[in-house]
Amino acid sequence: MKAMLSADIVKKVNAVYQWNIVDGSNKVISTWTSDLKNGTGSIYAGPAKGKAGCALTLSEDTLEGLVNNTLDSMKAFMAGKLKISGNIMLAQKLKSLFSPQAKL
Repeated sequence: MKAMLSADIVKKVNAVYQWNIVDGSNKVISTWTSDLKNGTGSIYAGPAKGKAGCALTLSEDTLEGLVNNTLDSMKAFMAGKLKISGNIMLAQKLKSLFSPQAKL
């Protein structure tokens, strides 16, 4: 995902996302933040510095499927593989990070 960051993506998305990666028992095993609100964007380990606009909770496999575009985010959400808290509409903007050619 870091390779896809740009000032253009930050301008279009303008949000901070917190990724809570869970294991098979839904216990959070790691947390990452995608800051698509400041500068040219950044991705770092740990919780958001400040408040995240949207928090996503999912397994490593689900994240991999979303990033590789082999899993549809809406299907993952409806199947309970992806949980979203905060501003759910911000989750729609993530397609621009996974598919830079996609329009917002």
